[in-house]
Amino acid sequence: MSAWSELQRHISAEDLIAEIKIASVTPIRTGGYNSRPYSPELGLTERPRTQALKGLWRWWARTILGGAKISANQNLPKNLYELDKEISDLFGSTDSSSKFTIQLIVDEKGISYLKSDLMRNVPRIKLVSMGEEQRRERYYYTQTSIILRARRIKELTKEEAMFGLSSLLISLFFSGIGSIVNRGFGKLKIINLLPGPRFKNDKDLNELKKILLELYKTGEEITSKIKELIKKSLEYASSYKGYGAEIKGVSIDNIPPYSVLLPDCSPPIFRMETILVPGNKDISQILECIGKSTMKTEWKNVKGMPPRSVGKNFHTWILGLPRYQSPPYEEKGKKVHKLTGYTFDKSEETRRQSPIGFTVLKLDSGEYCIVIYGFLTSEYAQQLSKIEHTGIHVDRRHISGVIGVVKSVIKTDVYNDIIRGGIETPSRVVKVTPGDTVSIYQKCFDAAYDFIKEIIRGCLR
Repeated sequence: MSAWSELQRHISAEDLIAEIKIASVTPIRTGGYNSRPYSPELGLTERPRTQALKGLWRWWARTILGGAKISANQNLPKNLYELDKEISDLFGSTDSSSKFTIQLIVDEKGISYLKSDLMRNVPRIKLVSMGEEQRRERYYYTQTSIILRARRIKELTKEEAMFGLSSLLISLFFSGIGSIVNRGFGKLKIINLLPGPRFKNDKDLNELKKILLELYKTGEEITSKIKELIKKSLEYASSYKGYGAEIKGVSIDNIPPYSVLLPDCSPPIFRMETILVPGNKDISQILECIGKSTMKTEWKNVKGMPPRSVGKNFHTWILGLPRYQSPPYEEKGKKVHKLTGYTFDKSEETRRQSPIGFTVLKLDSGEYCIVIYGFLTSEYAQQLSKIEHTGIHVDRRHISGVIGVVKSVIKTDVYNDIIRGGIETPSRVVKVTPGDTVSIYQKCFDAAYDFIKEIIRGCLR
């Protein structure tokens, strides 16, 4: 039995590509079968799942492959399904299994739990905690260490292994683990990268390790170091697919229909900004600032407008759809909940992920910084005429617990709103003329990105 165990251990070690030591930077919000991280009935907290992590890993691998194709003057597939098929040989499909497997080992001794009341000022937590009392009783992991082991379960070429590993590192860096990752939760610091036996003296893997270690040294060079990590992964993707040499100073004619990771492209289909956080701000304040930057009331505040003022020229639909709520109003002397915000028309009941996300870094000095990143795609532009905005105008209320008496409910098409009223930006209103919806969408995207940067900087002061 001992000889068999030793043989298994040896085989397992030989299959190890790398062991990644990571530590949580922001609370990790997990979710069970009912999307709740904590069960009051069972007294149990859901732990991080490898399935969710593999899904994010695959998503980032696709964006990297798309960037490698453009960089090598290759044509992009017309849709995400076709692009996904191009990595199915590595990450699996309905016809074949993945060549990779990952294992998460969470240090149970190092886990501490945060009740959601410590996050009470974070907008997204307010949103997901509305309604039922027990939904307010949410727990989060924080300040714990995790070991992630990436292994091969089929034969891998060196190029496949390096593309897989580098895309996994980028996924951990930008997305992290858990839910609400686009709003700063579940962020991680990569402490160390330990190669498996086959890669112990590998030049490429050691170069990746060096970039990671340097990435956390100083906030001044963080953006360039992130780009260096992305560039390496793009090179590995190109080698894995045999695309050949990359083109310098890439310029494209058409905005891609899905997210593509390619810095320094014209027009900028991937944008990234780094904001250093003052030392007097803690994690809950950082997450609060990130959350506020996505709220229409805060966008209005930048322009000196009251929260209840008309806001259909502030195009927050950029930050994901559907985007609506059903707050309480007064109607005919009674309290009623009415839908307001952005939805697709009835012919297009589809969700859209926000193209702008955030990650939070903890540097070796103990300082934090926020990385804002965004993908410019044509996906929303193609659906622009199908997005609807419902606005509710009110009079002074007569009963407590409501916003006001419903005066009128106005439903409009976002495209028409843009043509008639323009696009609010932090500095001015941008007027547009009917025509190219991709160009119109790009202006809306730029406005959202600028609002977010301004609000976060102001909130951190």
